[in-house]
This record gives sequence, C-alpha cells and structure tokens, in this order.
Amino acid sequence: MSLEEYLNEIVLPVLVMDDDVRVMGFNEPASALLGCSQDWLGRYGGDALECAYARLPGGCGNTEHCKACAIRRTVTSTYVTGDSKENVPAYQDIVTPGGTCEVRYLISTEKVGGFVLLRIDEIRPTS
Repeated sequence: MSLEEYLNEIVLPVLVMDDDVRVMGFNEPASALLGCSQDWLGRYGGDALECAYARLPGGCGNTEHCKACAIRRTVTSTYVTGDSKENVPAYQDIVTPGGTCEVRYLISTEKVGGFVLLRIDEIRPTS
C-alpha cells in the first residue's frame, strides 16, 4: 500500500510533516476540510494554514509566538522522540478574507519513518 493510499484510509484530516514542520503530503479529508492543494507541499505548516504570525518578519517557526505554538511543538517533539501524542489542544490565529479569527484544534501526532503524521481530531473557529 502506498503512503497516499494509507493516508486516504484515515477518515480524519492528516498532514504529513517533515522535521522542519513543512507539509510533505496530506489526505483527502485534509484537502476537503482545509483546502489543501499541491502548492502546500514544502511550505511551513503556519504558511499553509494561513497563521497570522507566519506573516511576521522571520516567518513560520521564527517569531516569538512560534515558541508557544502547540502544533509546532507537538510535531517537533514527536519527530525527535518518536512518542505519539493524542488530543493535544492547539490554536492558531488564521488570516481569512474577512480578517483574522482564532481557530482551536485537537491534534494527534505519530512518527512514521522520517515523517510525522499530524491528525486533526477536531477543529472549530472561536470568533
């Protein structure tokens, strides 16, 4: 079974992340929910998800806000330790055409080979 086939067997949205928290792949549910497209590939997670802080000087992963980013910390921790995480609360301030809104997530991670699967267990805008 190819990685793409495996990912598409998972009913929840999944992003494949590398050691630098760049999007290396995604499944069909992620594409449907998040609007993932091929132009996401190789982009930092914050850039792909339109994180407001990723637009600051330094970009995704290099701002003061990134140190507290639960998504970045969880993906990095799983990559380094190999320990899976389940239902970790996270949030991002997302830039939308109507302005910035906060989005809350529950995320889970699992290391598979040289990548981390970032599963979005729950997503909900708060404003």
